[in-house]
Amino acid sequence: MGDGVFNQPHGLHVGDDDMIYCTDTGDHTVRKFTLEGTLQLTIGIPGEPAPPMSGSPLCTVYGAGQSPLFYVGELGPAFPVTLPFPNLGPRLSILDNEGKLQARLGDTGAGTGLHQFIAPHGLATDSRGDIYVGEVSYGAWAGTFPGTERPAQVRSLRKLKKV
Repeated sequence: MGDGVFNQPHGLHVGDDDMIYCTDTGDHTVRKFTLEGTLQLTIGIPGEPAPPMSGSPLCTVYGAGQSPLFYVGELGPAFPVTLPFPNLGPRLSILDNEGKLQARLGDTGAGTGLHQFIAPHGLATDSRGDIYVGEVSYGAWAGTFPGTERPAQVRSLRKLKKV
């Protein structure tokens, strides 16, 4: 897609740096704009999941502080935009402000384990650097685990504490 054209914009965050971060799930990119709308950076290759992200970005948040990090929640192969890519997320990618991968959280493949996600959909950080992840666990279950009965309870919100 072009600089100002989106396929499926999904997440939006205005950082303390006065930049707008927009995830485009359908285009597999995250874009950074000035408040006036001038494109500054595109992370990912439009139309193809590529490093530093490995899935379709659903949500994004830009941390605060001297060297803030940029957090991207990625969708795994549960929906039409990601079904052609079975080895993807779901996971969180942590990038610097230039889009270089710093860390990744989440094992390959969706699940209910301690180091797994189902569908990270909302992100927030606090002043201590802790990360809060909201997941569409119930809604994404059937697409993520076809033919598998959903447990009575699956995690929808979690806090990842900075150590």
